Amino acid sequence: EPDLLKFLTRIHSVEQVFETYDNARSIGFDNVSFDLIYSIPGQTWEVWERDINRIIDLEPNHISAYTLTLEKGTDLFRLVKDKKVRMPENEITGEWFLKTHQLMESNGYPSYEISNFSQPGFECRHNLHYWKIHPYLAFGPSAHGFDGTNRWNNTRSLDLFLQQIESGDSPISIIETLTEKDKLNELIGFGLRMNDGIDLKEIPEIFQTQFGENLKIIEKKWEGCFIKNENSISLTKTGMVFGDAIGVDLMF
Repeated sequence: EPDLLKFLTRIHSVEQVFETYDNARSIGFDNVSFDLIYSIPGQTWEVWERDINRIIDLEPNHISAYTLTLEKGTDLFRLVKDKKVRMPENEITGEWFLKTHQLMESNGYPSYEISNFSQPGFECRHNLHYWKIHPYLAFGPSAHGFDGTNRWNNTRSLDLFLQQIESGDSPISIIETLTEKDKLNELIGFGLRMNDGIDLKEIPEIFQTQFGENLKIIEKKWEGCFIKNENSISLTKTGMVFGDAIGVDLMF
């Protein structure tokens, strides 16, 4: 929708979206993804549904659909604060979330994470690696790394980075060591976003009893929002609507 692109200060046109997709396919890319935003002020469900269907008709391999969020320091944040723009009500956003999931899944794009859908076998391995809190290496200036306990980032300056490497010094500028509680809270926060849910075997032993007790309380508060089996716990689609609040309730 051109008016919505303008509202979001996007510099590309609708036509360029489809031209770019066609170009990617024509030169041989066999794995293409779209990033979409909804719950935008002035957007109607009819417009959003039409846009989704236009994208689905192209048969991309992966689609991400995010609700628009307010970020401090942005023009939109100031407009909303000054009451010049009104964001959609939470109830409407939740309704659209459920209808979006239903529309995607009925067209061959099952969700595997709260905002991500794909054809079978085209789930984003890059993002899943982070969401499952697996280690990753850091190469180059500004790069971030994680070894399972420590998370760090390299210096941002290319000149300083090269100088440190040439002199045999570490290019790491900031390092954070995660406690067992930190790891558990990340496991909860990321796990609840994924269809696979929280892997109960990954919960540190010292927190397992307390986690189980907390879960019983939270299940009563958020009745009908959990899917439990022997090895994991995840959220229903309705639970995902309230995923952030549920995650906060479960965290230590």
